[in-house]
Amino acid sequence: MHIVLLTSEQANARERILITEGLLAHRELDLSFNRAESVMGKTVTEAAPDIHAALETCDYIFQFEDEHFFDEDIKAFIRERDLYRKLVYLDFKDSPRIEMDKLARSHRYFKRSWPREVPPNARFIRIGKHTVHPIAYGALKSYFNPGFRSGEFAFDISYMFPENVKGKRKAVRDIIADYDFGDLRVNMGVTTTDGGIGRRSITKAADDSPWAAYYRALNASKIVFTVLPNDWDGDSRTWEALAGQGMAFLDRPVLPFENRIEHLRHAYLFDAFSEQSVLEALAAAVDLLRNQEETRAAIAREGTLHAGRFHMGLNRVSSILSTLT
Repeated sequence: MHIVLLTSEQANARERILITEGLLAHRELDLSFNRAESVMGKTVTEAAPDIHAALETCDYIFQFEDEHFFDEDIKAFIRERDLYRKLVYLDFKDSPRIEMDKLARSHRYFKRSWPREVPPNARFIRIGKHTVHPIAYGALKSYFNPGFRSGEFAFDISYMFPENVKGKRKAVRDIIADYDFGDLRVNMGVTTTDGGIGRRSITKAADDSPWAAYYRALNASKIVFTVLPNDWDGDSRTWEALAGQGMAFLDRPVLPFENRIEHLRHAYLFDAFSEQSVLEALAAAVDLLRNQEETRAAIAREGTLHAGRFHMGLNRVSSILSTLT
């Protein structure tokens, strides 16, 4: 099977690298890329010598939505040659809105920001004769880099959020800021030193990457809190926290992926819409830190293993491929 992956350098790197790593892990595939991709300063793919020829001869075209793929020439080529019949549309934008025109003409449509009103056991959304499939972020290989891990913990609890924090992320920040942790070491702050640019800096070498500085801080924490975007599921911080060295306290996910994250087995799951649930999570975190260190460490290890076994790019691409055969 020949697959072309279309990406833009200016877009958020998480989904690009996730799908790239997943495709490369499927060695049975014949792959073409419109541009070279880098991870932590190392080039992992090369651009096809003739991307137009690859688009015409391939079996499937994997393309991100318009917010994350900006090459108008390639999009015009797909439109003019009527290649939508083999387009697998990967909608990773941070909104639950479904693009009806793309859904109608694409071969497959995958949606990251899964609406919370969809029943938890639903495997897809049917709209007329069309199907919306779920897709989640996942753990990248770089999350498991030993260079990010330390034998000592600088913090007991960390909660790191976007620079322009708002919505329920801000509500949780305010609850944590007002909580009495006693002598516990609490780290609160933005995810990177330079906002969105920092989030994309995972493509750079670790010595030149604000993201690497953020991830070292996250891994220096015994417990990491993270919250999903407002009223929809799907965020890369879920997997950064779960794959990290500390125990993850996660806003309860609703994406219907297989091998779900289990409460108090892989992480602590709470409801960020409920102040009471957040307060209970904070009380549980304090108790684990002060009275149940072995339990905390065991859950942290299980979470890391779970992310590495079932929620990598390999797993996400396997889910996509299963709908194509």
